[in-house]
Order: sequence, then structure tokens, then C-alpha cells
Amino acid sequence: MSICGEVEMTKGAGSVVGYIALVEQTPWIMNGTLCENILFGRKYDQEFYSKVIFSCALSDDISNWKNGDQTVIGERGINISGGQRARLALARAVYSRAEIYVLDDPLSAVDAHVKRYTLDHIIMDPRLLAGKIRIMATHEEKLLPYFDTILQLGSKRSVTTLQQNPRKYQPKLLDASTQLDAKTDNPESDNASLKSSLSEKPDDEEDCAAQEIPEQGWPSLGKIEFSNFSMKYRQDLEHALKEINLTIKPGEKVGIVGRTGAGKTSLARCLFRLVGNSTCSGSILIDGHNIQSMNIRDVRAKLGSIPQKPTLFNGTFRQNLDPLVKYTVEDMWSAIVKCGIVDLVQPKLGHGDDSGGGEVILDRDGSDDELLKEIER
Repeated sequence: MSICGEVEMTKGAGSVVGYIALVEQTPWIMNGTLCENILFGRKYDQEFYSKVIFSCALSDDISNWKNGDQTVIGERGINISGGQRARLALARAVYSRAEIYVLDDPLSAVDAHVKRYTLDHIIMDPRLLAGKIRIMATHEEKLLPYFDTILQLGSKRSVTTLQQNPRKYQPKLLDASTQLDAKTDNPESDNASLKSSLSEKPDDEEDCAAQEIPEQGWPSLGKIEFSNFSMKYRQDLEHALKEINLTIKPGEKVGIVGRTGAGKTSLARCLFRLVGNSTCSGSILIDGHNIQSMNIRDVRAKLGSIPQKPTLFNGTFRQNLDPLVKYTVEDMWSAIVKCGIVDLVQPKLGHGDDSGGGEVILDRDGSDDELLKEIER
């Protein structure tokens, strides 16, 4: 972000020669066709465009869509997967023909196979971005061999240049990983995933009268049934899920697999009713009750989610762990012990008593996200 001029420089000086293309962890996708998202107002060059599509692993996605690269992408990429959004944002940056590419770990939502393919064709391939500077921020040690020079951020935010035998520094890089405290001009990016989900839900559905009220203690078993269920993110978009029939028995552990864009996340979003009923057909039953006919708050209160990117709120550690104030300190510490992260948590929380470190304030800088994600489990 410093290279892009997005943080305040308090000491020293810096200069950049040439255009910069920035690809962030949270991709920015506009409402328009896939082609329009890549070109972004630039002149269409068929040969280079095809190379970009191939290098960013978008060829299979385009061939699977009825309208190809003219498929309309909803606001914030509502109708495509996280991996597809990441590769689309990367394709836009590559097509810009900038002199400098700053990649803020943009492939974190992409599966290992596609990530390796994309890095091989963008970072390693000397033809597509020949003579271009490529700077990538990452915490993944297995990606280090892709780069000529490695910069290590130390505990005091000092920078060390590692050029020879970088593999021996891999453990140190992981231990010393840190986040820059950035003063951003776009605070709306904070908790973008949460805001996106809330804004996609029609306001009137939450307050509508429930047509079905389950018995007290629902759900008691946890049986889930998808019956001929189909879903679109918008009426004018293609189906994200089509005629799904699935029964999950109580206590079953189910793995949902599929290539990026197959609908894995969409299936989970429908359980939380993050998509309006007007674009869904069929039914989803939990213990025999149709969740689409129930009060939306009642449904969500009974479900738990561990997302790819945990949401961190400004406030104390305890408020983040138990926002509804439902559990005792002993309950929270029991969860911490079960997750095997006492050594990570104790420096922040002290001994967990009411006057202790449980009141430590957490900032939304991302540094505690993974810790919270483990505790959410």
C-alpha cells in the first residue's frame, strides 16, 4: 500500500516511475460483463486478451457459461465464486499493461491447483509480463521459490533483503509476518464480506410475518433436505444452483467438493438465507421445517458458520468471541482450550477474569483474524 501511496509516509521518501496495477485480497468487481470487467475501458486487443484469459485460468469458466465472456457479473461479483473474483481482478490488472504489479495475496481464495497454474503463467512466465516488476505480499512459504528477491518484514517492521538460499528463511518469514497499519481512503472495504452479504438480502424479508413457526428447541436433530432447489443471485442472471436434491442425515459430516465456481459457497449461503426467496425455487427443510417460510432471524440464530475470512469487529476480545453475551468466562476458556490455542490467547487475555485481559481491544487490522477463526471453531 505504501508503493501505491495509500498510506501516510511519516519518514523518508519514495518515488515510483510508471503505472501501477494493484490487486488486493478483496477483489473489486463492477456490474457488467466479464469482458467489460477485464478491459475496464481499454481498447480490445483480441490476441493479448486471449493470453490474459488463458494465463488467469478463466478459459474453463468462460466455456462453461452460456454467454461466455459476455456473461453479466453482478455487483461485487455476487454470482461468481471467490476464486473467480480473484482471477478476474488479476486478469484486469494484467490487461492494463502496467509497469508495476502489486499483488496483495490476491490468490488466497483460489484452490492449490489453480493457484499454481496462475503463478506459473504470470509470475514465472517471462513472456506475458516481460520486463515488468511484480511485487507480491504473502505468508505462504511454498511460494517463495517463485521470486527473485524476498523482503522480510521484521518484528520492528524493518526490512531485510534475502536473495541467496531463501528457503532457509522460510520459518523466520512465517514467524515475523506482520500487518501494516494503513490509513485508507476507502474505509468501506472493512468487513466487505459482511456488508456484501447484508446488502444482498432484501430488507422486507426479515420483517415479514413467518408462515411457519417451529416448535421450541428446533432443530433437535439437524436433518437437512434440499428438494429440487434452484437459485439465482438476480432474476436476470443464470442459475448458481439448479435442481439440487440432497439429504444430510443428523450428525453426518459432509464434504462438498468442486472446482471454483461450482456452487459450494452458494449452497452454504442458501442455508443462511443470504439470497432472497424471490430468486429461489424448491425448498430447504431442516428437521422437517421449510426455512424459507420461517422468520429469517430464527433461522440464522440456529446455524453456525466458519467463513474463509472471519469478520473482526472493533471492540474487546470477549465481545468478538461472545457478541450476544450468552456464555460464561468458563465456557469461553473451554473453547480456547479445545482449540489448543491457549498459548496464543493468554498473552492477550491474561487469565480471562472480568477485570483481566478479556477486555483487550482488538483493531480491525487483520492481525487477529486467524486467531478468532480458530476460536470460532
